Amino acid sequence: MLAADGVMVYFTSRGAGVALARLPGYPATVGGFEPYLLLGADRSAGSVDASLATIAVELDQPDATIELNHPWTVVEPTDGAKSVSFRTTASRDDQPVLAIDKTYRLTGRRFELAVEQRIENLTDQPVTFRLIQAGPAGMPREDARGDYRSLYVARSRKDQVRVRRIRHTTQSPRLPE
Repeated sequence: MLAADGVMVYFTSRGAGVALARLPGYPATVGGFEPYLLLGADRSAGSVDASLATIAVELDQPDATIELNHPWTVVEPTDGAKSVSFRTTASRDDQPVLAIDKTYRLTGRRFELAVEQRIENLTDQPVTFRLIQAGPAGMPREDARGDYRSLYVARSRKDQVRVRRIRHTTQSPRLPE
């Protein structure tokens, strides 16, 4: 768990995801004592039950999907309790292909959680891959009159990062290619 500046974030080693994020200084209901749930497990989403969990890696050559929604190793923090880190190895045919490190850190800005992933190629050949990530799960609606939730998708290609906003709808959005 990470806690600072009015936010508490609980993690799961399964896919190195966020299990819950609460705002203890803000009640969920007027006059209530239960803290506001910012992110929560979405049990209706199938096998993914944590926000920001790493689900799989898809390799281009050879064409294969390596499931990563399993328990990762928790890495002891080197900065005290300011971050939480996880590590796993993606293997194909019992051969390690990629080492993946994922670190969450509260930035010190109110309610901001930074996520950093480092991926190391463990083979002697170049590896082209796509990392499949879960988005935020269990975000509550704040207003019954409308839904203002949005998803931001970032894609890195050739040292350029493109960010696109997708407004929440009842249908699944088409993600950028």
